[in-house]
Amino acid sequence: ELQEADAAIITGPEGGFAQFERAMIRERQAEGIAIAKAAGKYKREASLTPEQVARARSRLAIGVSKSQVARELGVSRPTLYDALDGKGIYGGEEYGKVPGPRVVDLFCGCGGMSLGFGRAGYEVVAAVDNWKPALDVYRSNLKAPVLEFDLSDTDAAVSVLAPLAPDVIIEGPPCQDFSIAGNRDEDGGRAELPLAYADVVARLRPKAFVMENVPTAMQSDTYAEAFSRLREAGYGITTAVLDASRCGVPQARERCFTVGILGESDGVLAEELESHLAERRMTVRDYMGDALGTEFYFCMPRSYKRRGIFSVDEPAATIRGMNRPMPATYKRHPGDVADPSEARVLTEDERGYLQTFPKWFEWSGSKADVNQMIGNAVPINMARYVAEVLKARLNGVDVIGLTTPTFEVDAEAR
Repeated sequence: ELQEADAAIITGPEGGFAQFERAMIRERQAEGIAIAKAAGKYKREASLTPEQVARARSRLAIGVSKSQVARELGVSRPTLYDALDGKGIYGGEEYGKVPGPRVVDLFCGCGGMSLGFGRAGYEVVAAVDNWKPALDVYRSNLKAPVLEFDLSDTDAAVSVLAPLAPDVIIEGPPCQDFSIAGNRDEDGGRAELPLAYADVVARLRPKAFVMENVPTAMQSDTYAEAFSRLREAGYGITTAVLDASRCGVPQARERCFTVGILGESDGVLAEELESHLAERRMTVRDYMGDALGTEFYFCMPRSYKRRGIFSVDEPAATIRGMNRPMPATYKRHPGDVADPSEARVLTEDERGYLQTFPKWFEWSGSKADVNQMIGNAVPINMARYVAEVLKARLNGVDVIGLTTPTFEVDAEAR
């Protein structure tokens, strides 16, 4: 009902009433916390130990309710839900779930960032893009209201998004104008989108924002100007280049995340973003076991000066926005880990799995569009990693819940 109310804010004649209902709910929550604090009975519970988490999962597996498990462990249900990484409550399906920070996802594509932040306990209240094929996939898989319009019109964007009162605005704009795999044309039309995003954030003033792009984007004049505008608006900015294979993604993929927090100083999240990375890189086998059914696979290299055959015992090559069969004339590269006869091309679903999309996620559209969506997406577990670190800072608590993910768990996570 609350999700329908969110949609009504944007599209329906009862939008004003729905917005009033949400405000009342939040007001009651705030009032309850204030009363508890005044009585000296408000405290944050410590996170569960690994042994408690294991016991909780084993009890849930045999059909014991979450409420009963929480009572057995002597903790509140929200504490139990946090320890279970939000499994089963993404999208607000669990009765009694306290909504997390409200998120608007700009340049949402097919939903990688939305899924990552949702798994971290955020409440995605709207997703915006103007590429219809990706929005069709988003709508068919995720519950957040979808808005289709051009974000370069900042006045229109602000008027539509302001009533949603987002706590956090996230975005992963097109990277082709900055990427080494693209044209690297800063004068390209898409290169201006970060400036539009900065203006929207500066005018809406959420508590925080998250931007994702290729590392080379940070060297551009466009991003320098965007960061200048955001600092003038009062945001302290932390920029970190993260390796996806150390964020729970079985893929060699470096991406730059910029996190801004209103009223904070620059670099405030630098240590946290670095200190919780996995010590070793995740391989395909680490994540998927033998689910691919092959030891070796082919990924079309950018040029034949690079290898094209990879093993499941290493992080996957960066998943790009295209997927071509192995040419009949392909000759073994010195860096290839196997003979071409032992390798096969990955399917679209398998490429999605390497971006940590779940099994239930359904792709639709032309093959070219689907491959572009997959390659453009922010890996879900990478987005979740950043989301967890940011949420801990906003809540004034230590980072918890950064367990090592597996395909078996992620495959059904909602």
